[in-house]
Amino acid sequence: MRHVCTVSGKDSLSVALLLRESHPELAVEYVWNDTGWELPEVHDWIGRVECYLGASIYRCGDDLTEIVSEQGLLPSRMRRFCTKYAKIFPIRDYLAGAEHTLYLGLRADENDRILGMTPSKNQTLSFPLKDVGFGLSEVWSLVSKTGLMPPLFTWQWMVDRVAELGGERLDIMPEWEWLQLFSGRSRPNCDRCFFQRQYEWIWLRETHPSRFQAACEMEEQYQALSTYRWLGKDVPLASIVDRASEIKERRARWILRYLTERSQFKFPFFDDNPFGATSCGLFCGK
Repeated sequence: MRHVCTVSGKDSLSVALLLRESHPELAVEYVWNDTGWELPEVHDWIGRVECYLGASIYRCGDDLTEIVSEQGLLPSRMRRFCTKYAKIFPIRDYLAGAEHTLYLGLRADENDRILGMTPSKNQTLSFPLKDVGFGLSEVWSLVSKTGLMPPLFTWQWMVDRVAELGGERLDIMPEWEWLQLFSGRSRPNCDRCFFQRQYEWIWLRETHPSRFQAACEMEEQYQALSTYRWLGKDVPLASIVDRASEIKERRARWILRYLTERSQFKFPFFDDNPFGATSCGLFCGK
């Protein structure tokens, strides 16, 4: 029986840490799906995780640029071939049919419905975070203590703008919650994704302009078979450039409203990415 743990974000890292603590006798194999679209900050973080765990993390992924070229169109909500071909299939090939347990980062506070997650032959799926009752707060607390916080992509413009609007950190608010509010990305996954919000695209353009440009050129390249684009049908990604100020201001106002509700001792739903409990999301920066 092989024991395989994916490492791609705070939840999966928490799984690795729990396994290391509670089952030191297991020869756990750590894998990370490198698709060629991850930002440099993510590569640096994976290196730090390796040092902490004292074990190599096997790079187990296929080049998404080549996969998109083979498919002749962009991945979308209707055709999520990106995760299947770049992440799930490479792990399958790595295991080569061996009997194994695959440990995934589904939290106790997430939906019980795991879309499309059916164990394959010789496979057992395990969700340690659910088993020990770890929700979002417990995950962030564990990761914070190790000093292995995933890349938070802090958006300084957003920090400054919210401060101008009167937004302040609350005493009841843990550091991870405050920092997440000002992150330019919701997950440390691919630099281009159909799940990305408009403000995330604006952050990418401001901090990694060459990556944004590559995404624009890619969507133009594959319009022959489908008119789908990163922002949806017939909506060019470059079109958000003219609305950048509006999009950024809307995000700043959302953060301000969140802080106001939080100050009233309410805990509004923290935007922890809605596709977290799907089979796609479990392999993408989770």
